[in-house]
Amino acid sequence: MGPAGSERNRIARLMNDRKYGEAIAALEALCDSFPEAHDLAELLSTCYLREGRPEEAAALLEKRLAAEPRWTGFARNLGLAYLNLGRREDALRAWRSLLAGEEGEENYMAVADLQWNAGMYEEAVETLTEGALIEEYFISCTTELIRFQRLRGDAEAAFAGALRLAERESNPYGGRTGLLRDIFLEADGKERLLAMVDSLSIGAGGNRAFFALTSALLRAGTGDFSPARELVAADRKPDLGPEEIYYFASALLEMRDQRNAEGYEDLFLELIDLFMEKYPRSPMVPQMTLVAARYSHETGAGAGPEGRVHLEKALELADRILANRAWAAYAEKASLLKGRVLLENLRDPARALSALDEAAWSSPDGLREGEELKVQANLAAGRWEEAKRAGAAAESGGDSIIAAARSYGAAMATFLSGEFGAGIDSLSGMAKRYPWSKWANDALETAVTARLSLNDGGAGLETYVGAVNDASAGRFGAALAALDSLESEAPGTALAARAAYMRSGILLELGREGDASAALEGLAEGYPLDRFAPRALERLGAMAETADPQKASAYYASIIEKYPDYIFMERVRTRYMSLQRESAVPGEFREEAGGGLR
Repeated sequence: MGPAGSERNRIARLMNDRKYGEAIAALEALCDSFPEAHDLAELLSTCYLREGRPEEAAALLEKRLAAEPRWTGFARNLGLAYLNLGRREDALRAWRSLLAGEEGEENYMAVADLQWNAGMYEEAVETLTEGALIEEYFISCTTELIRFQRLRGDAEAAFAGALRLAERESNPYGGRTGLLRDIFLEADGKERLLAMVDSLSIGAGGNRAFFALTSALLRAGTGDFSPARELVAADRKPDLGPEEIYYFASALLEMRDQRNAEGYEDLFLELIDLFMEKYPRSPMVPQMTLVAARYSHETGAGAGPEGRVHLEKALELADRILANRAWAAYAEKASLLKGRVLLENLRDPARALSALDEAAWSSPDGLREGEELKVQANLAAGRWEEAKRAGAAAESGGDSIIAAARSYGAAMATFLSGEFGAGIDSLSGMAKRYPWSKWANDALETAVTARLSLNDGGAGLETYVGAVNDASAGRFGAALAALDSLESEAPGTALAARAAYMRSGILLELGREGDASAALEGLAEGYPLDRFAPRALERLGAMAETADPQKASAYYASIIEKYPDYIFMERVRTRYMSLQRESAVPGEFREEAGGGLR
């Protein structure tokens, strides 16, 4: 801890409480007593800066830096002091001094970050470009340089940087594709970017096959599948190895905005068949099987009765992985996919529980996801006592994420079994105990809506709970009938708004997208002040993104303008701005102090 340990602790508390004046007095005394304690001097300069005393910070740091030029914190804070004094060039020189000598090479990222935060954008880019010339820091500096260039809106430069990374890697078949596609979608001059990729696919550099595939994939992302079809044509099949086909299929799977495009499905299925035909003994077979299972799952989900054949195919592929002991490394993902299909799509919670109970979890994340699915399956199956026992067990400790899910399950089981008063208290308690949990918001909303309903006499509450239980068990006809009746039982209430939102979800699952859109529009217009109104608009936006990006953007813009305190505003803003870039939607987006759209 160094000299004056107890006094350091007191100073740390003062700084945490923003009592910088008192911290300065204590630090000045300590620095006089321990002149060689450079960390104390750095802390003192930090307090000077936070207290708005940059002159004193600069005087202290100039003296200290002259005596100990290797203490990087002095140069960093001196630059900040100069900046506060309006001495921009002096600040830049102070920070650039951190790059001097052999030890300076490791400081390129830190210096660029200081420059960027100070608004020295050109200088930050120059610093990272210089750092990228050092072999040891090429990847880290280039990666940060790409991030800065994207923030500046220079998609072409960012794209070139991502290509340089891919060109240098021994195995680029990984995350680079997603990065390249994201930047590509942000760019205006897409033809120039494609020309850059094409030149690398025929050049003398490394990874030419990767760039040829990437060129085809980027074009596929714009709806042009002809180059991709050429790559898998009969006379070109020998050119594609197992890793390349897997990479190709995985990247296509992520192009959800192209799922309905003509040629997409044929190309994807041809890649799967090609892989299984040419490389049946490849160690990548289980990975490719998972890709095929994911495709079948995503194709069948939300497709109504016609999607069942795809969902059954997803189960068959997952079982194929689980049955092969040599593929044990992929069993966890297969078990999760199987449990999700059975629970969320085929609405068979009993089979889902059986599959999840048999699963062997190999990672903490897999265990958590599996336990969360079990919570939902117990509720869907009406196994109230099992859900309550799991919740009681969670109180004894263990993983907090699992404990939160089980606590939510127990509270919902109490509520859905008809114990409304106790259920509301349990749901409120769960939200208060685990406010960070992904279940907390639903628990609190359910508790608030139910409490309001009880205060109004409880009209429609039993009907709503019955609809929830029917929907969970896949009895959609009964659930829709119950939800429809709520309009007359509890008109204009928060419960009716929640029921309308739930109704849209069931209609979507049945493949009745038009009816779901009408229900959501009615909710947004009929209950504009309800917390489910922005949710309805967000769901409408998500539904419209592929077919009509401009319409989706308008829905998101409406949320930003009308509901600035919406709990999922960050997600909405992200989708809105992404659509602005990808679709060139007319209009200017500008964030005002109030979060509005102008």
